[in-house]
Amino acid sequence: MFGIMLSGKEPAFAAVALASGRSVAASPLTLQFQDAPAPAPSAELKPLTDAIGALMNARQYDQALAQAEELLKLAQGKNDRGAQLFALSYKAFVFLRTQRYQESAAALQQLADFSRELNDTAFETEALLYRTIALWRFDPSASERLLDEVLHRAAREQRRPIAVGNACNSVAIEWFMLGEYAKALRCLERANALYTRYAPNTLEHAHTLNNLGAIASELGDYPAAQRYLEQAAALYEELAPNTTMLAIAVGLLGLLAQERGDLSMAMRYYDRALRLFEQLEPNSLNLATALNNISSAAMRMGDLSLARALLEQALAIEQALAPDSTQVADTLNNLGYVLQAQGNHKDAQAYYQRALALYEKHAPGSPRVASIINNLALLAWERKEIAQARDYFERARALLERAAPNSATHAIMLSNLGVIAMAQGEPNQAENYLQQSLALHERLAPNSLSHTTALCNLARVAFQQNELPKAQGLLEQAVAIIEAQRRALPDPETRTLFAERRFDAYPLLALISLRQGQTARAAEVLERGRARALAESLQQRRQTHASLPKPLQQILEERERLSIQRLRTAQTLQQAQLAKQDATPHAQALQRIDAQLRFLDQRLRQEFPRYAEQLQPQPLTLAQIQQSLDDGQALLYHAIVENQLIILALTRTRVQHAVRSIDAERLAREVRDFAEIAGKASASRTAPQRKELPVLGKRLYQQLIAPVAAMLRDAERILLCPDSALHHLPWAALIVAEQQGAPRYWIEQHALHLTPSMAVYRQARQVQPNARGAVIASVSRYGAPQELAQARTPIASLNRRASRSGRLENLDYVPVETDQIRRLFGAQSRVLRESEARPEAVRVAAQRARVVHFACHALADPTRPLDSALLLAPAGKETGMLTAAEVMARWRFQADLVMLSACETNVGLVRRYEGVYGLPRAFLYAGSRSVGASLWRVDDESTALLMQAFYRQYKQGVPKDKALQTAQQQMIRSSRYKDPYFWAGFMLIGDYR
Repeated sequence: MFGIMLSGKEPAFAAVALASGRSVAASPLTLQFQDAPAPAPSAELKPLTDAIGALMNARQYDQALAQAEELLKLAQGKNDRGAQLFALSYKAFVFLRTQRYQESAAALQQLADFSRELNDTAFETEALLYRTIALWRFDPSASERLLDEVLHRAAREQRRPIAVGNACNSVAIEWFMLGEYAKALRCLERANALYTRYAPNTLEHAHTLNNLGAIASELGDYPAAQRYLEQAAALYEELAPNTTMLAIAVGLLGLLAQERGDLSMAMRYYDRALRLFEQLEPNSLNLATALNNISSAAMRMGDLSLARALLEQALAIEQALAPDSTQVADTLNNLGYVLQAQGNHKDAQAYYQRALALYEKHAPGSPRVASIINNLALLAWERKEIAQARDYFERARALLERAAPNSATHAIMLSNLGVIAMAQGEPNQAENYLQQSLALHERLAPNSLSHTTALCNLARVAFQQNELPKAQGLLEQAVAIIEAQRRALPDPETRTLFAERRFDAYPLLALISLRQGQTARAAEVLERGRARALAESLQQRRQTHASLPKPLQQILEERERLSIQRLRTAQTLQQAQLAKQDATPHAQALQRIDAQLRFLDQRLRQEFPRYAEQLQPQPLTLAQIQQSLDDGQALLYHAIVENQLIILALTRTRVQHAVRSIDAERLAREVRDFAEIAGKASASRTAPQRKELPVLGKRLYQQLIAPVAAMLRDAERILLCPDSALHHLPWAALIVAEQQGAPRYWIEQHALHLTPSMAVYRQARQVQPNARGAVIASVSRYGAPQELAQARTPIASLNRRASRSGRLENLDYVPVETDQIRRLFGAQSRVLRESEARPEAVRVAAQRARVVHFACHALADPTRPLDSALLLAPAGKETGMLTAAEVMARWRFQADLVMLSACETNVGLVRRYEGVYGLPRAFLYAGSRSVGASLWRVDDESTALLMQAFYRQYKQGVPKDKALQTAQQQMIRSSRYKDPYFWAGFMLIGDYR
């Protein structure tokens, strides 16, 4: 079964704030019509009336009810009809808010009757409108009949029509929160008609237009929603600039832009709304709504850590101000979705159940309930509980078909049902569901990310039915939308996270292309899905330092600085979450950085549009890929599409491919086991591991290389562009065959080098390295690593050679290695030994060097790859650490080679579509044409010998990949160092020349 894409809204529902007509001061404009005066309490009883209102706002309902009873007695004794009206109103609303619905319905009828006695039809209409809410809880038919009658009566109001419009608007919010969107829409349409006639272009009118936009958006009528919201925002800009009402309208425009697929525009709206709420209502429920909405966009862009931190911040505000509310339920549901995406199924389930309990209490049968059930279905699916998942989806669909048919949420539900049907072997039913879903997406939100999910799911059904042209056409549409969405993202890390969530369409499209004999298209698609952010960053870095106008130069330099700062801040946020610490400050810092990046991106596009286009390189064609290869060089792409392995081999003149069925999980496990065993000294391996090593070496060669080995026979060198776990495979140690009981390794046939993508490879080849000079940073004496141990807990061993103690041992062979390299380079070399090898001194010296060699300890940090570091001087101290972040931020040089002769320098965070994050990526970014790095804790003595052999060849003009191959072959032929542990861990990344 091929990969499928189930959908929740991301998070499942973004929060919606509606504007109440009673919460904002009246319009400052002179109205063409003024309501007649409303009944009011006497001056004597007004303080008590106001005090009860304050208790109601504070949700202190028991006290409010007691004082309302007291007010009623006093008002009756004084014959204060206005105060009696307010007392009856407060009693009715206490019953409604405390879910005493039958008592509330009776009290509201009493209020309506008393209002009629006072000849105030507006108060009577408001009481009856709220009575429909109470009745709905226990007599829905009576509620429906009364709503028809009251809305018809409201149209005839002439004495206080604006008050009736306010009442219709407020009751619409009640219906909205109950998920009764059709009823909410009817109330708002009546309010809009009243305002249009009696109070056009006022704040009251703006509130109703705003709420009409929110309802239209939920019902999937996006053109109407856009029209209403733009009208409301324009009125707020004129009548109430810099108010919470404007912020609510702007936030809703952001939600609408997000649903329609314009994430860039959505984030601009969200930024503005957030700034207004932070200024006007810090730590308010409206601010929590804004945080929820930004988290939704972050989720769609793949930034799960930021989304989670924002939601946790929102939840803290909501639980303090409105516990047990549906707003809390929305945030719990969204947090569940994020935790599920992070693989934390247990906590996700708990959040969903809490959210569901709140909604079933406050708004049973609403679309929000359907949303939570949808997410429970997704969870069941991931647990392979297919029947349970289908049951959940069917329940959710039934709710939506009643409350929000033909909405965007309904479209997602249909898509999910199609996926389930496909998994259960019902392709016709699956296609039916998915076609309905696609039709809705094309009508409601064309070119949105939800649209791409529908396209990809339908493509998979077509692929399973062997309708390859149809499947390809659908995927091509999806890829075009994904590319358009990606172009709008302002920084490399956000684009990387986006790719990790959205690029699965690319290898599937490549597979379908190959099945139709379209090898060129397959190669182009695979390349397009690899290391895009790094290639773009390299291109920007190169152009940033060209001759450019000063304003443009300043924009680019600030973008680069902020992009690196964002990477570090994002990693700090993740670390805080792992440690269960408060991540709010880091999330806020990340939001500020993102807002600055979006502002700079907008400036760049507006002021320098032609240059902005140049920062995103055009996708490479097959011809360009092949032209980038040299004679005797072959390129291998590997890609895993569920349980299919694609191997694509290219030379300057030929293309060949193989597709094999595999167990993807088993392959990943075997790659991991092979690297782990090969990375141990023979004496440290168990007996089963010693037997397993050659078995795995041969099996992996047969899976990954043998299918295209015939085409590679004449290749002198192989350029590898791996996928997923294959980035950490010691390719050189793969076993081709055994001769006389001894393994014959793949490195004995071909020189090997790696690249994250051909676009990165082409960028690396454009580096014009310094003509001569070698800088050697050499640190061998460490002593006790007390300060470093206190400064951070190492993720990986800090030892260049294996050590049971985990201490920073002295490296006795580093001085030998250093002297050997220094002698080879002679007067062209500069050695920075021990205390001289401070990070800043090495950086300055490296600017004029062709070769930069590090011989020292290293720290590999797979969870925070920018903190991976070379441990320079002062030895064993925090100030002596040269981190990947420091290299990216401050190093600018033109080297032919950076050699990281230390432990695990090619270990880091692996992103499937972007490659390995760690020290090699940092040095490529900083300007090196190639980087040599290690996969495991290398042996001190053998590393010195390997480096000596490598540089002897390199100094004679031998290409770097051949120099490394020769050095590794010499180790293989020796009796002492023939085990892969001593030589197979070193890899060359970048240009081989």
